[in-house]
Amino acid sequence: MKYLAKICIAGLATLSLAACSHVAQYHGEDFVAFKGSSYNIKESAGSMKIGVTAYPQSGNPNTTVSFKVVEKTAKAGTDFSVEPASGVLTFAGDSIQYITVNVVDHDGVYTGDLDFSLQIESATNNYSFPHYNTVSIKINDEDHPLLDLFGSYTMGGVILASSGYTNGSWDMEVSAYEGDVTRIWMDITAPIFSPDLYGSYFKKKPNVYAEVSEDKSTISIPYPQETAATPDDLFGGFTQDDHFFFYKWDDEAGVFLTEPGHVVFTKQEDGSYATEDYYGFATPDATDGLFYYWMNVWDGYFVKK
Repeated sequence: MKYLAKICIAGLATLSLAACSHVAQYHGEDFVAFKGSSYNIKESAGSMKIGVTAYPQSGNPNTTVSFKVVEKTAKAGTDFSVEPASGVLTFAGDSIQYITVNVVDHDGVYTGDLDFSLQIESATNNYSFPHYNTVSIKINDEDHPLLDLFGSYTMGGVILASSGYTNGSWDMEVSAYEGDVTRIWMDITAPIFSPDLYGSYFKKKPNVYAEVSEDKSTISIPYPQETAATPDDLFGGFTQDDHFFFYKWDDEAGVFLTEPGHVVFTKQEDGSYATEDYYGFATPDATDGLFYYWMNVWDGYFVKK
């Protein structure tokens, strides 16, 4: 083959609750702080407790803390309520108190994910609250019309590498496309199949969006489509600001197609999705396929884990 294919992988980044101990950092002053900076709760979960901790330098905690609700897309009384409703927590010997968030389940009604925050406003007895004084809360909607598509998949196909053709499979995630319930996000890059030659990986997987038919029988990825991939410095030829594009591949002509179109995956009897379209990634100045094209795949498929 005259073509050089660079094939890439990236680990999934999972956003989780941020929490830390403040004792060492703020040694020398009495302070209060939320136990974490962000929480997610399903709308059907009912309630969740959010901890507020008092850190005295000596003796037992002795402070009264006031907090407030900051509405965003989630509205108090409609989407959630909090306890204590007074917005006051009293620490008298106990180092931790809890704010209870009660979530309203809008069962059968798609609202999209909703969010609000809680913020510490004051603390008595000279307690400070310099950091972790606000916590963000997201209520995850469970009525999204494409909810059953979200999650982890195995994706695979026949891949063209510098050494020739090979069958391969890799992990892929499908997630919601905010603001449009007919679209999804897919991180569909493939792993390196010649680690002795390529030896490095993408730091982030390039997401592409796809359009889902009303009956979910087809998932179509528009092309050309810019990704936000940030590769490692493979071969000394890329920077952290390089962007890549998703294209359909014309195998007969040996080039990526730059005229707008769709790579279409069709639902199979076993529940998987498969395509007969060839596709891949390339830098914008490498669409002739002679150099720097990334991940050519055909006989492509993906199936939920």
